Amino acid sequence: KTWPGFGSLIRAFAFFVDRWEKSKSKQYDLVIANEETVRKKFAGKIGEQKTAVLYNYTDLLNAYKAVPYEEKQYDLIYCGGISEVRGALKILEALVIARKQLPAIQMVFLGTYYPENFKTVLERFIVRHDLSQNVHLFDAVSYQKVAGFYNASRIGLVVLQAVKTYEISMPIKIFEYMSFGLPVIASNFGHMKGYVSKDSCGMVVDPASPDQIAAAMTELLSDRVIYNKYSENGRRAATEKYRWEFEFEKLLNYYKKALDERK
Repeated sequence: KTWPGFGSLIRAFAFFVDRWEKSKSKQYDLVIANEETVRKKFAGKIGEQKTAVLYNYTDLLNAYKAVPYEEKQYDLIYCGGISEVRGALKILEALVIARKQLPAIQMVFLGTYYPENFKTVLERFIVRHDLSQNVHLFDAVSYQKVAGFYNASRIGLVVLQAVKTYEISMPIKIFEYMSFGLPVIASNFGHMKGYVSKDSCGMVVDPASPDQIAAAMTELLSDRVIYNKYSENGRRAATEKYRWEFEFEKLLNYYKKALDERK
């Protein structure tokens, strides 16, 4: 719980920091954002030529292994910060529904739990709903080990809840899922919806609706034609467009330009 009026204090402080940040940015050679909405906000203050976007595309592409569908250990994976606002409880509620059609469904959470006692909250839900044989809770692992979990999974989840931050955020896990050929179940707003819809690599749902999340789970796990289409589309898009190598080359060029101007 927060103290009365604390939310107003946070908003006032955020407003001050935002004003200070944009004011200081006028002294910079270049402001780099990781998505277009933030870039435009700075461009309105310092001009188009002094802003750029570098996207958080994954560099795990080469860690992909073509594991046969039947040999994968997990049906569903969520990787990243694990919290209520990131949809963890809604995913569990959806699993209760999906298990009615798919009793052996397997779900893995991989990441850091927020707040610290949230893992206990999930464990209690799992016990209360008899999901112990269906859900696996792992703590964060090294970046290199994440690929092993992706290769062992069939579908990637990113059902962030509808809060302002996530309306403009660019979840890197979407590109990681696509790189490993995992059809994506994503929230139906913001960049998440945009990428999944544009590249036809999964399904978008109301992240507050366990019924919609469960329906997407069961459809993808029951229809191999649809599953294969989304899997192939995602892998192709990640290979051809969403590669960190492309963004890194842009970054090098920005540095070279800045250095040349100082000579």
